Amino acid sequence: VEVMCIAPLHAAGVVTLEVSASEGGFSTSQVAFAYQPAAVVVSMQPTSGPTAGVGVVDIAGKHLLGDVLCGFGSSEPVSAHVVSSVLVKCEAPAHAPGVAGFEIGTGDEGQQFSSSGLVYEYADEARVVGIEPHEGPQDGGTMVRIALSTVDTSVVSACRFGTIGPLTSRAAGYGVECASPAREGGPVIVSVSGNGEVWDVSELGFVYMASSTVLAVAPASASTVGGTAVRVMGNGFEG
Repeated sequence: VEVMCIAPLHAAGVVTLEVSASEGGFSTSQVAFAYQPAAVVVSMQPTSGPTAGVGVVDIAGKHLLGDVLCGFGSSEPVSAHVVSSVLVKCEAPAHAPGVAGFEIGTGDEGQQFSSSGLVYEYADEARVVGIEPHEGPQDGGTMVRIALSTVDTSVVSACRFGTIGPLTSRAAGYGVECASPAREGGPVIVSVSGNGEVWDVSELGFVYMASSTVLAVAPASASTVGGTAVRVMGNGFEG
């Protein structure tokens, strides 16, 4: 036999739950029922992501206990990983572009949601479709222009060269610009992100060239009229 009851307002703490089937009074089973403090959401990071979802969102707050769910707008709530009573982690679900309200659900199956008023912004994911130039020195500092799959450059806030990033980007024409960081020679993949957490899957690369060093020249002098063939010896002359 099963009945459904709606829990009334009550202060936090443990009470006993009894039922009454007739005028004979209530049961005396002494079954415990716990009232938990209402969940409070203070902040979330990041506050935006791609419409495809993915990417972990850290939520800080208070009383984040029990079976915690994360609600992102109209998407089906997703289960959270509870780190502590003040921190949980959720993987953002897919959602249509735009601003989605965010709340935390606690209690049995996340029935009670917070009322923080925080929002999470979904944007179409930008992809890298071209880069110029394709190479630069190991010392870094090359301003690389990155063409995007969308004309809305505001959806990109950072770029990454291989594993180095996020690096600050700035809008430039139909894409963004990023200064290459210093790193060892060789090719790396260039990717972009809207929140510094979730990165596009790019296959376009940037090649770090070894810095050129001149060790000697022969001859060491020539006529002012020009035309003298000069041999230059050193390192890093490839390309």
